[in-house]
Amino acid sequence: MRGFSSVPDYYFRGSHLYKDQYRVPLFACHIQVDLKNDSFPALRGLADSINLRFIHCDEALHHSLFPESKLERFLFELLEQLRVDSLVPDLYSGMKRNLHDRFEEWSLQYHHSGLTESSLGLLIYTIAQMVWSRLNNTPVIEETEDLLEATRAGISPLIGDELFQLKKTCCDQSEYAKYALSLAKKFRQFVQSESGAGDEDSAQEELEEIDLLAFSLLFNFDEAQEGVANASLGESKSWMESKQYYAVFNSDYDTNKSVDTLVRKELLAEYREELDTSIQQQGINIPAVSRRMKQMFAVPERDDWNYAQEQGYIDGRRLSQVISTPTERRIFKDTRFQPQADCILSFLVDCSGSMKQHAKNVAMMLDILCRAADRAGIQTEVLGFTTSTWSGGRPMQEWIKQGKPKNPGRMNEVSHLVFKTPEQTWRKSRQSIAALMKQDLFREGVDGEAIEWAAERLLQHNAQRRVLTVISDGSPMDSATNIANDAYYLDNHLKQVISQYEKNPDIDIYGLGVQLDLSTYYRNYTVLHMDEHFNNVTFGDILAMWQARRF
Repeated sequence: MRGFSSVPDYYFRGSHLYKDQYRVPLFACHIQVDLKNDSFPALRGLADSINLRFIHCDEALHHSLFPESKLERFLFELLEQLRVDSLVPDLYSGMKRNLHDRFEEWSLQYHHSGLTESSLGLLIYTIAQMVWSRLNNTPVIEETEDLLEATRAGISPLIGDELFQLKKTCCDQSEYAKYALSLAKKFRQFVQSESGAGDEDSAQEELEEIDLLAFSLLFNFDEAQEGVANASLGESKSWMESKQYYAVFNSDYDTNKSVDTLVRKELLAEYREELDTSIQQQGINIPAVSRRMKQMFAVPERDDWNYAQEQGYIDGRRLSQVISTPTERRIFKDTRFQPQADCILSFLVDCSGSMKQHAKNVAMMLDILCRAADRAGIQTEVLGFTTSTWSGGRPMQEWIKQGKPKNPGRMNEVSHLVFKTPEQTWRKSRQSIAALMKQDLFREGVDGEAIEWAAERLLQHNAQRRVLTVISDGSPMDSATNIANDAYYLDNHLKQVISQYEKNPDIDIYGLGVQLDLSTYYRNYTVLHMDEHFNNVTFGDILAMWQARRF
């Protein structure tokens, strides 16, 4: 896809395609991505389908013509994608074959899933097959040809003109859209008539219910994996009005503090004792975690010489043996390499109020990871971010006194916390890591600034690999900033910051979502189910995330 379109910023987050930091709108049902079940030829067809969309579709025009009805829009999206799929140059016979494989595999998956057993499912399947066949001058899928014959015979007289015009105008998007909209409208009328609903409002409600139930596997906008929520994401009006420039209303009250100065020593000792007891009960294989970490992050470095070798560099100290013992062959030496972990792992913890319920598990996880990294010779840093007050504090009061100027930027007093520095060993920082269990540190969260702070700290260290892992259970949340700007101001800044550091080759950034899918923000991420499965599998998931970097 990157090569064909000459767009180097294409990448996938989960099953969604992104360009730079923005999601590419691909909603046609037959080009939804399922990396677990789609065959390789089908994925090649998906890539070709997206490439053709990039070349032949004016997205601004397409979105300006969107119908209001959800079912009409569903069919309109499908018809537009089928149009661009048909515009393959004759030179690209391989692309034609890939697209055919993609559509055939989707068609058979649709049929075998049981969706063709309902009248609505059979109707949408029949229209898709008829349009595909007409635009590409190919027969319908042979396995289901008899199944759709009766439906095709029933609707052909009603949509025959639209089918003829779709083929005739497929090279002209605006003209094609007229007949696509007409066909989409007739489709909605078919469904409304079939549903037997009374007035228009109740019919629309029933249509939406049918749509959600019947096409939940096919028409995927922002569905999360089962049992896991998605991080919300939207566009901020304030952000756009300020030309994507992030502002801070007043930073005079911001703080960077070591937690040792915020928690009494006696309380830290209590937390540490509780943490040790809980970790012991988990039965985590820390040596195994350490070995895997060393294998992942270590690189071979010259350590010394291996002597008494049968090949390599001549060892001058053994040359006399050539004369005294002519049969002696072990007069060489070669370079000895030992794996050295030239790496720094930095953990940035979201200390917002919603993370209180996960504080103990996060503390255990970080303590185990830091201990394992210490054994592997890897430096670690543990940081946190929160706010000093709720609802804005002194900056909010000053903003009100100044007459509430428009788009003031971030309002609250941010507080950045240091639990462990890279120079400290795990033993020296045991007490400080336990401070994560002090729940009155958890208030609100300004994620974007915290990631900038943690990333810049990490970049100051000389290491071959620098890894920043952000642990969070939600989107940025600062009520004062939301009131003074809008709900997505901090979201948009966070997205900008992550995109900036994901492009920086000197740092790797990852998102650990606590019961949350963070794919809307991070290219490299995983979901932690710590409440239910806090065991060796949890650490295996984290290590697998670090190992499987996406670029």
